[in-house]
Amino acid sequence: LRWLACCGLFFVVWFATSILEVLDNPTPLYMAGSLLAAYNLLLHLLHDRLAAMSSVRIEFVLLAQISADLCLLTFLLYHAGIAHNPFVYYYVFHIIITAVLLPPRFAWIQAGLACTLVTSVIILQYMGIIIEHPLEFANPWPDTPVILSGKLIALCTTLIFAAYFTHAVLGQVQMAE
Repeated sequence: LRWLACCGLFFVVWFATSILEVLDNPTPLYMAGSLLAAYNLLLHLLHDRLAAMSSVRIEFVLLAQISADLCLLTFLLYHAGIAHNPFVYYYVFHIIITAVLLPPRFAWIQAGLACTLVTSVIILQYMGIIIEHPLEFANPWPDTPVILSGKLIALCTTLIFAAYFTHAVLGQVQMAE
C-alpha cells in the first residue's frame, strides 16, 4: 500500500500540474514524494530487523510511521490548498489503519494529531503567519472563520468517528470469534 500511495502521489501531482493546471509550483510535492519513496525503501530494507522486534517496539515503530505519514500528508496538503483540497479527507485512512493495527488509545492519539495538524495550518494561514498555496480553481466561498470552522469540524468529527467505528466493528468481530 505504501508504494501504491507513493506512485499515486506522483501521478496526482503530475495530473494536477500538467492536465488540470491547478498547481503553480509542484516542486515541494515532488520532493515530498521522493522523501516518501526513500522512507518506503528504508522500511523495506529494515523489514527483517523490524519483524524481529518485540510487540511493544513494533507498536512504537508503527505509531511513529503513521505519525510521520500524517505530517507528510499535512505538508503535501499545505502546498496544495489544504483548506479547499478534496484530499484532506485522506487523513481518515491513517486513523483507520491505526485503529486496525494498534490498541484503541493510539487511534485517538492519531485522530488528535491529525486534527491538530490541519487546524494549525489553517489557523496560521488565516492569521497570515504562513502563506497559503491555493489550488487555482478552489475557493468557492470566502475564507471566513465560520466556513473554515465548519470544514474543520466536519474533518475532525470524521476522523474521530472513524476511530470509534473501526474499533467498535473490530470489537464485535473479535467477540464473535
